[in-house]
Amino acid sequence: MNNNAGNPWLSVVVPIYNAERYLSKCIRSILSQTFTDFELILVDDGSTDSSSEICKRFLEKDPRVKYFRKENGGCLQTRIFGVERAAGKYIIFCDADDYYYNEKSFEIIKNSFLDGDYDFIQFGVVNKLPYVKKNKNIPPNLAVEKKSFLEYDYPILLCSYFEYSKITGNVWNKVYKKELFENVPKSKDIEKIFMGEDFILNLHLLKDINKALYIYEQIYVYRNLLGGSGSFRKNEMKNMSVLKDYQWSFLQKWNGEYKDKVVRMHFAETAGWLYNHVQNSIKYLSEEEIKEMILNALELPNVQRAREYLKNNNENYPEFKLLVAGDPDLYISEAKKLIENRSMKEKLKDLAKNVLRKILK
Repeated sequence: MNNNAGNPWLSVVVPIYNAERYLSKCIRSILSQTFTDFELILVDDGSTDSSSEICKRFLEKDPRVKYFRKENGGCLQTRIFGVERAAGKYIIFCDADDYYYNEKSFEIIKNSFLDGDYDFIQFGVVNKLPYVKKNKNIPPNLAVEKKSFLEYDYPILLCSYFEYSKITGNVWNKVYKKELFENVPKSKDIEKIFMGEDFILNLHLLKDINKALYIYEQIYVYRNLLGGSGSFRKNEMKNMSVLKDYQWSFLQKWNGEYKDKVVRMHFAETAGWLYNHVQNSIKYLSEEEIKEMILNALELPNVQRAREYLKNNNENYPEFKLLVAGDPDLYISEAKKLIENRSMKEKLKDLAKNVLRKILK
């Protein structure tokens, strides 16, 4: 299946940053594919561990491997940097700590494109927790035309949740026509983004596609590395606002049937995120620090848009009322009450378990 006469059919782009623990397995899962008409583009985003040496070892062994090292600029910039150096007709991304399910993964993808001229294909993923791998039932493939996609699927990228959508915001479970990247800014113009990089890239790539295919067969293994995502980040609202600003810029141009619903979800998420962030901050920051954090968040453009929108919303959600009031003291007192109620519920659950154990002895 190797096309020696011209450009490869597929370019596999792997963004890398301090991935020495998992990188070799990731690369081996790619180079061992039965479908061989691809190039592997390894982009080292300024790693300080042994990732560079690992890449160079594979570079020496396989002519399909290309290696680039760049100054650290974040995953979104690194992915686009790799695509700019890709020669393939199609582009697929693989995170350096993930890997492909088996050696037939690319073959399944290639054969799926034989059924139609798809702009992108989304495939099934094994969500792997440490030491646990869970398989799911596999529904049949589903082709989606432009009108249906833009009406029911694309909106999830505009508000991060949309119950009708079959796509996810991720880029590592999709393969794209390279032409779609003509809609994407150049890597040199991409700021370093700390949240929602996949959503932002898909906002650009999928805004006007003609046909998509959903493959539910599991092709990719995603490592859900526990520990990092649960940590508190003081600048989370500022990081989140970058994503929400991108979403808002695209949402204003989208005129789907469910626009009112998507706009409501877009702003509801902002309100919920701030309230949740205040709750998480209680055990990490002093009250004065939390108040300052809330006041800074209220100055963010996306938070101000959400406040203005929710002033005319009569839904009785505490997240909405708190954002409209904009009172840091009220935020803190309500967050403390909620945490106390949760603690009491957990204590009651533990008590019930202990009583049940005694009964069953």
